[in-house]
Amino acid sequence: MKRLLSLILAIALFAGCFSGCSSIVDFEALDKAKNTPYVAFSCGELFEDSEETFVEASTLTAASAEYDSYRGSLHYSALTDNEKTIYHALEYAMEKGYTNILVDHLLAEDSGTLEKVLNYLSLDSPLLEQNLRYNLGEFNTYHPVGEGLVPLDAPMEGYYVTVENFESKFWEKKLEALKKAEGIIATMPKELSQSAAAEWIYRYVADNVEYKLYEGEEVKTYLYDGLITGITHCDGYSNTLALLFTLAGIENTEKVYSAPEEESEEETDSEAVGHTWNLIKLGEAWHNLDGTGENMIPVKGTPMAGGYYFCFGDELLEHTADYSELYPAATSLYMPVDGRVEGLGAAFTSAVKKGYAAHKNRWALVIVDNYDTGLEDSVMQNTANALYRSICWVPITLASGKTAVLVYDERSIPK
Repeated sequence: MKRLLSLILAIALFAGCFSGCSSIVDFEALDKAKNTPYVAFSCGELFEDSEETFVEASTLTAASAEYDSYRGSLHYSALTDNEKTIYHALEYAMEKGYTNILVDHLLAEDSGTLEKVLNYLSLDSPLLEQNLRYNLGEFNTYHPVGEGLVPLDAPMEGYYVTVENFESKFWEKKLEALKKAEGIIATMPKELSQSAAAEWIYRYVADNVEYKLYEGEEVKTYLYDGLITGITHCDGYSNTLALLFTLAGIENTEKVYSAPEEESEEETDSEAVGHTWNLIKLGEAWHNLDGTGENMIPVKGTPMAGGYYFCFGDELLEHTADYSELYPAATSLYMPVDGRVEGLGAAFTSAVKKGYAAHKNRWALVIVDNYDTGLEDSVMQNTANALYRSICWVPITLASGKTAVLVYDERSIPK
């Protein structure tokens, strides 16, 4: 009897292959799958001990990301529709702890597309580090489709990225940091103006975070270090500030400068010579903001406001940002430039005097086209004599090649 049943089933299957019956072999589903972009996710060693979960790309919308409200959208808005789908896939993988993301070639032209989108996400989201550990490559695989009795495998090829930072153990630490950030914002004085709230956050980070370069090659959770351990470098500062600004309702994003390889000879341990800072919007104006300059934050209540690195314009940038074409122009509001001179000399001293008169004899900011260090001591002494007071000064080399010179009363900045 069993043999008879087996024979009948075999005949039915054979007949189904030629009858067009979709319940046996779902060729329609197979054709659809071949022309529908998919994304696959997995953990573990790619293509060895990992089992992929295949998801139709159209389902990876912003709603898939539980924590997308904590990120900005400035970089995201510059992506194509296909790149936005990849962005959502990466964000989904980050939150779910998937380290391997396989993207259909129908979405990505090459592996560089994945790299670009991953970098954009790292700058939009304070929950993702800028110094990422990832590998890129090509793949060919199959995934099951259809509902027929005969299983079918649709071919899929494209590009993959494996991101160590997406391991679930790191995500747990970031959620701990998120909880800490929410507690910090809860302690912020109520009814502050937007600019006052930004300065409060800026000063909080300066008082509670210490700058220190990392050692070793392992993945670092910069947001956790900034908010929980209180020791991090510029990526941790920018992630921490970005999250706190977002929680306070201040629109912001992060900016990064990646030094060319020839400039990386001075790198310490595994850290390349680069920098990360913030861009925030107060009212209708955008401003750069760098949290690592805590030694330049003045005593509260002085006319220097938050200090040189708080809400400064593009003219005062020390680094030219990657993807600079994406960013709105930033204008300086809180520490206006008091003068622009060709070099150190009488014109410089005159500009400083003008600035001191405008800022209650506490500081002046002058841009010098050609800063001659050989003249520095004598000109600063002449300037101090002209002001009838002792002064401190800091020359800051700008991305333009010019030098911004902050001259200030020593009482303005705490020791």
